[in-house]
Parts: sequence; structure tokens; C-alpha cells
Amino acid sequence: MENKAAKLTIESAVTQAQARQELNASIIKLRTKYGFAPTKGISVEAMRERAETLVEGADQAVEAYVTSTGRTLDRMKNRSRYVASKDFPKKKYVGLQEYANVPDRQLKKAPLHTAEAIGNLLNFNADYLLKAQHEHAVRERTRQEWSRMEYEYVEKSDYNLRDLYDDLMILLDDPVSPITVEEYRKERKKWKACKYYACDNYFPIAKDHMQSYSFKWTDIEARRSDSLYCCEECRKSQENALKRLEKTGTLLPEHAYEYILDDAREKKSKKEVPIERKKVGEIASL
Repeated sequence: MENKAAKLTIESAVTQAQARQELNASIIKLRTKYGFAPTKGISVEAMRERAETLVEGADQAVEAYVTSTGRTLDRMKNRSRYVASKDFPKKKYVGLQEYANVPDRQLKKAPLHTAEAIGNLLNFNADYLLKAQHEHAVRERTRQEWSRMEYEYVEKSDYNLRDLYDDLMILLDDPVSPITVEEYRKERKKWKACKYYACDNYFPIAKDHMQSYSFKWTDIEARRSDSLYCCEECRKSQENALKRLEKTGTLLPEHAYEYILDDAREKKSKKEVPIERKKVGEIASL
């Protein structure tokens, strides 16, 4: 009886090893064909067809493995080491806890026979499908839709209309020497809105303008009364925006509406995470 059980165990192990080898071969073929970025400017239809073909191939590979072994795909477990303490005592994870918080660097290098490896490949192509759909929507966007987006896009708002009115209201409500309505109107005329489409700033055009309570205008010289922009930077930016309008149909820079892939977004977010100097030294010493 023991020999029979041992024989079944050996046969099961051999079957599983063969099934895993076949699964690995299937995933390698899929990764070789679909694990790279598609051609630039690929249509939504072509990208959707590519994604559907990949899904079909992955389904067949998984189904063959499950049918042969009678078990689901292996999943990655969190094998990361950590320093045990009173707050985080060393323990054995059970159930779903074993599969939680697997480090990203390990997930990206998941073994071919795991569910994570297939998930990575599917997610990679799904991301490019979303990118193709986004680029198609951008090409089909009307001028009215672009105008709305341009109105909402703001690069500068150091001293906007609300800030200006807040300061004027402080002068009107001053308990000691409030200004009159006429003085209010006169002061309001000393300020102009910047004409750069992405700037909400107001700037003074008279030397005797009021001193802001919320912004130090004392360091900024009043501009000429016929000035359209609060600074030279805004003037040049508007010139560049008009050139973009002729070329692309919108004043917006490309980064304001382009689709960012998950991998690029993740790398960018990691670069922007603040870290203390002390921790940098600790990491460098590891």
C-alpha cells in the first residue's frame, strides 16, 4: 500500500513538472510576441485584437495546466525579511496574508509558472490598449473641448483675482481708516489680469498700488499700463502656446494631456517620494 502511494506521489510530481514545463514554454512564446511595446501610433482596433489574442493564448495555457495537474497556478508569497520587534513579532503568515505585500521588484520578476507572471503580461498590454484609446480620443477632440481643458489648466496662481479682492476688502473693512468706494474703484483699476492662458495672476500697472497682505509685491516693479503679461516668462510662454495651437490644435503642452503608462508613472512617483538624509545614509550602508 505504501509503495502504491509513493508511486502515485512520484507520478503526480512528474505530471506537475511536465505541466509546469509546458506552461513555461507557452508563456515564453506569449511574452516573446506580446511582451514588447507595440508599434508607435497603433490603432485601437489593432491593439484590441492583439490584447484579445493574448488573452485567448493565456487562457489556453492556464486551462491546459489546470486540467493536467488538477490545481491552480502558483502564486508568489512574501518572503521578505524584516527585523522582529515588540510591535512586529516574528510569525508565520497563513491564508491570504502569505500573498500580501509582495515587493514590486519581485512581482515584476515573477517566475513564468505563476499567476503574477501572466498578470504582468496582461496588464502590460491592457495599459497600451488604454493608451491607444486615449490617443484616439485626443485626435477626435473638438476645439470646444480643448478650450474647456485650456481654461482649467493653470500653471501660475501666485496672486489671483480672489487674492486681490481679499486685500481690497481688508482695506474697505479697516476699523481705523477704511477706504471709500471711490478709492476702492481707483485701486482696482491699478491691477490687470495676465493674458497668458495658463496664468491667473493679477499684476500692478501703477507705482502707487497698494501693498498686498498675502503677497509681497514690494519686490515687484509695476509694469506699464499697456502690458499684457505679468512677466517676460508669461509673454514667451504665450508665444510658444500659440505656435503649439497651429501645430497640434491646442494651447496645452503635450504633458498636460498625454497618457502615462503605469510603469513610467510608478517610476516617477518613486523619484518624488521625500526621504530624510539620515535614512539615505542608512540605505546606502545596506
